[in-house]
Amino acid sequence: MTDISDESNIGYEEEVEEEIMEDDLDINNDGCDGEDKKKNSGFLKQFASKQPFYKMTLPISYSEPRSFLEKLSDQGSFLDIFLKVKNIENEDDRFLEILKFYLSGWIQQKIAKSPFNPVIGETYQCKWVHKDGSTTEYIAEQISHHPPSSSFCMHNQQNGVIFHSHLSPTSKFWGNSLENSMEGKLVYEIPSLQEEYIVEAPKIVVKGVLVGSLSTETIGSTNLICKKTGYSAEIEFKGKGLFKSKHSLLVKVKHPSSKKALYTLEGKFDGTVSITSTKTGKTTAFFDINSDPTQPITPPLHELEENNSRVVWKHVIENLLNNNEDEASKQKTLVEENQRNLAKAREGKLWIPKNFIKADNDDNNEDSANQNNVYYYSKLIEIRKEIMKNN
Repeated sequence: MTDISDESNIGYEEEVEEEIMEDDLDINNDGCDGEDKKKNSGFLKQFASKQPFYKMTLPISYSEPRSFLEKLSDQGSFLDIFLKVKNIENEDDRFLEILKFYLSGWIQQKIAKSPFNPVIGETYQCKWVHKDGSTTEYIAEQISHHPPSSSFCMHNQQNGVIFHSHLSPTSKFWGNSLENSMEGKLVYEIPSLQEEYIVEAPKIVVKGVLVGSLSTETIGSTNLICKKTGYSAEIEFKGKGLFKSKHSLLVKVKHPSSKKALYTLEGKFDGTVSITSTKTGKTTAFFDINSDPTQPITPPLHELEENNSRVVWKHVIENLLNNNEDEASKQKTLVEENQRNLAKAREGKLWIPKNFIKADNDDNNEDSANQNNVYYYSKLIEIRKEIMKNN
């Protein structure tokens, strides 16, 4: 069997992060039924026993039946926005469309549960076939398990765009809430224009972990920047908070040519975003998450390699979908035990990802995707060249 193990020699802090990532927490469930409450009481008893937090286990019922690598592909749900940017001549409008595509990946109001924490070497692939006949390819791989890090690349050569990232999720526990962050940069490229748009992911806070109803809030501040054109956006994701905030996000779009923001954006908790031009004072609809997303195509199970996410977690997924939580939990344990055994067998050997390569120090650039300790798709340079040649 392919070695898809995780490193076994870990410290206390790393193991705390692993447990938070691996254990299956419903990050969007508004409440629990009787059976869930019973299982939650078991979790509370673990606190009463005063055992370390990193050894505690949350119920399998809080698992979404898919891997984190597949979950990341949700950022392609509104790819049609991204595909048209190359043909937008106005830098102003082009920046706004990139901003719109970024926001579409983080303001989704879907009910979802926490995905499985991928094992090292795990991969996931899918594609989208668009109305213009083009295809967007997506590939992701788990680079490390301690600390966890994942890389992905989404590209459409016909439309000349690339979206890629290397992310390292971390978690902090705050008594009754869990704060999930993803260190790393999201990079949107238009190679024919030599433009890169770089931004960070927001934080996801899970409330009601121990008492009250479980709920999720997207919070945090970040900046979307295009160094070549000078455009930037100050983005603030806002949770509802104690005083029930009216806006889910606030954005200011700026350019060095103006002392004032060119545009301001306001998001509501119903998934709609409006934009106001500071020049004209006119407010219009900018984006609605409730519009129809584009669904990806995944190869059938029998065509997938054994380290593909859907194969690795096959028996866990099947049992979750059949509401057989006891067996799902057993199968999940088997996956985790298998990776630990494989890790011991290759102890001392350097793990080399199959589809992603580490950026050289010469590529280390604060304003670029190619940063030190960052892994990028092994075909990324080749894809850029093809886009440049054909666009």
